Amino acid sequence: MRVVRSVDFAQLSVTDDTMLYGIYLSAQGANVQSIRNDVLANNLANASTTAYKRDVPVFQAHQPFDMRKGLEIKNSAPWKEASGGVSLETIATNHSTAAQEKTGRQFDVAITGRGFMRVRDEEQEFLTRNGRLTRNRVGELVTEDHGLPVISTANTPIVVPDIFSEVSISENGMVTGHREGGVAFLGRIDLVDTDLQQLEKTGRNMYLPNAPVEPIADGQAQLRQGHIEVSGVQPIYEMIQMVDASRAFEANINLIRMQEESLGRLLQSAGA
Repeated sequence: MRVVRSVDFAQLSVTDDTMLYGIYLSAQGANVQSIRNDVLANNLANASTTAYKRDVPVFQAHQPFDMRKGLEIKNSAPWKEASGGVSLETIATNHSTAAQEKTGRQFDVAITGRGFMRVRDEEQEFLTRNGRLTRNRVGELVTEDHGLPVISTANTPIVVPDIFSEVSISENGMVTGHREGGVAFLGRIDLVDTDLQQLEKTGRNMYLPNAPVEPIADGQAQLRQGHIEVSGVQPIYEMIQMVDASRAFEANINLIRMQEESLGRLLQSAGA
């Protein structure tokens, strides 16, 4: 059962001293637990997504509408400890650094510390910590899952011609091609930082920056070739939280059912 989320239960008035108020609060409780369960399920689905950062639903508890508005409440004593319900405030992203996994692939890189790589499509630029990289048909260094070119400090894609049998990526992002007879500098991966609170998640591990993007300060981030950052999701924790959310949702639905039955019996006795 999915509760309609468009209803603003926080606007309900306690001056309507009826059993309906309890039903509304239970419906709102079921609503937020449904949202919580959806977020947890999405986290769990991305337990193996490279550099995925888990989402966290943040809820806001409210006083009853009349109390928040300073309106006069008849028989106010019972309402002094009353709840005005709870609603979704936002869905935040936990940007904590996750563990790294060794892949041994020469194009894979993991970011140690703060920072993001810049990638772009034909229309806009994104930030990502997804270092599972490969080379496309024209030799550009791109993300393996999206095919987006990695941008250099020169604000251009990094091209790795197939004449190089080996490629090395240094801790500061220098990309160097090796072949018989010499080496060549191919570009430097641009590591940047921004206000994490202003990042807008798009897809599974890409972000749109809604604040200025600045070059990362020296020593704040390093690249580790042959590794990737794993998902920040801990499957066991997410599953435990999903069980808790499901039980809370069921409890609220049962409360709604009990209150509806009580209200029905009251109406029947009143009409008898």
